[in-house]
Amino acid sequence: MLKIQIYGSGCDKCKQLAANVDAAAKKLGLEFELDKVTDINAITDAGIMMTPALGINGKVLCTGKLLSPDEAEKYLLAAGNSVASAGETAPQKGSEGDAKTGACCCDSAPQPQTPSCGCGCGCGSSKKALTVVLLLFVLISVAMMVLREFRGKAAAASENNTAQTAPAVPVNEDTVTVYYFHGNTRCQTCNKFEKLTSETVQKRFADQLANGSVALKIINRDLPENEHYIKDFLLTSNSVVLQKGDQVKNLEEIWTIIRQSDDEFMAYLEREIKGLAEAQ
Repeated sequence: MLKIQIYGSGCDKCKQLAANVDAAAKKLGLEFELDKVTDINAITDAGIMMTPALGINGKVLCTGKLLSPDEAEKYLLAAGNSVASAGETAPQKGSEGDAKTGACCCDSAPQPQTPSCGCGCGCGSSKKALTVVLLLFVLISVAMMVLREFRGKAAAASENNTAQTAPAVPVNEDTVTVYYFHGNTRCQTCNKFEKLTSETVQKRFADQLANGSVALKIINRDLPENEHYIKDFLLTSNSVVLQKGDQVKNLEEIWTIIRQSDDEFMAYLEREIKGLAEAQ
C-alpha cells in the first residue's frame, strides 16, 4: 500500500494537489492512504521549504508545485514500481551500503553520513535554522493574508454593489452561464483566470452576450450570500464553471492549461463554451 502525504497549509493549491493525486491514484487502481500534513513542525522536519509538496511512503518527491493528475500519475507509478522492486530485492538492515550512505531527504545524491544528519546531506545541523526561517515565513504570510482579506472584502463590497445595478441579462434554459468563482484572498494566477475568462467571453461571444444566450458572472464565493455555490457546484478552489439548464461542468483543467499561453487558455475555454451551447 502506498502512503501518500500532501504537505501544505491547506490553501487552494494544497487542496487541488490532494484532489489531483487522489484522482490519479484511483485511476491507476492503487491501494493507498492519503494524509494531509498541515503541521508546520512536521513540514520543516521533512526538509520542505516550499508548499504544496508531495511525499510518498515518507519520501518527499516534489515541492512548490501544483501537479496535474497526469504528472501525479508519473510519481505514483514510479513509487509503485519502487515498492514492488524493493519487495523482491529488499536488502537486509546493516548492509555495507546502508552503513555508508543514506537516502537523502533533499532528493540529492547520497553522501557520507555525518552525526548531524541521518540522511547524509547535513540538513540535521541546520534544522533549527530552517524552522526559524519557515516560522518567519509563515508569520509574514499570515500578515499578508489578513491584509489581502481586508482589501478583498472592500473590493467584494464594491463589486457586489456594481453587480446589483447592472442591467439584467435574459436567462433561459438555453443560456450558457460562465461563472468564475474566486475568494477574498486572490493570487496572481487567480487574477489571471478572471482576466482571461472575461476576455474570452466578451471578445469571442459578444453577440451571444448581447442576445442572452451566453452570460458571464464573476462571483466571490466567500460572501455569505454566495456560499450556496460551494455546495451547488462542489467547489474546492477558484474555478471556472459552465452551466446550461441542469447541465454543469467544472473546468478543473484550467489549473494545468493556465501554464500554457493566453491564446491556448482562451481557445480551450471557447471550445468548452461552444460544446455546452451545442449540447442537447
